[in-house]
Amino acid sequence: MGFFDILKKSKKQVIRENQSQGRDGEEQARREYEFSGHDVEKIHRGGDLKVTKRDWLTGRKGKPKIVEVKTGNSKLSKLQKKRQRQYGDRYVVKRYESTPLGLIPKSNPDDSNARKRSSGYDSMFGLSGSSKPSRRKSSSGYDSMFGLGGSSGNKRRKSSSGFW
Repeated sequence: MGFFDILKKSKKQVIRENQSQGRDGEEQARREYEFSGHDVEKIHRGGDLKVTKRDWLTGRKGKPKIVEVKTGNSKLSKLQKKRQRQYGDRYVVKRYESTPLGLIPKSNPDDSNARKRSSGYDSMFGLSGSSKPSRRKSSSGYDSMFGLGGSSGNKRRKSSSGFW
């Protein structure tokens, strides 16, 4: 038995904390959806919430979405994966990350709409990250690195009333 074993949590305590964190995540997701005008219903198999968007003007309801709330690095169960395949885009996995200030929404790496933003250095060294050819073929890497803008001769110069 080591010295740091005293600080180790029991398995029961870890499970209890994870369950509490999961309940908090579900409650936060429910509040977020209700605040944005959705009807929210708790379900018990293959997901956590059934969310339906209601048009406030006409009162019509849209197609329901199944929302599965995950906290930390928890994985989808077999049933949840089956539901995800079954519902397609209408099955949403909402992830939260635990911080000392509470749960915060986690950016979803599986989201197909998410794009990697360039840091600026990529374009400076000619690493655009896309398979498409660059539009500017006349500029060299040095031109873009030092802000020279390339050597294209068809640029207009601004006429000024100054000395130059």
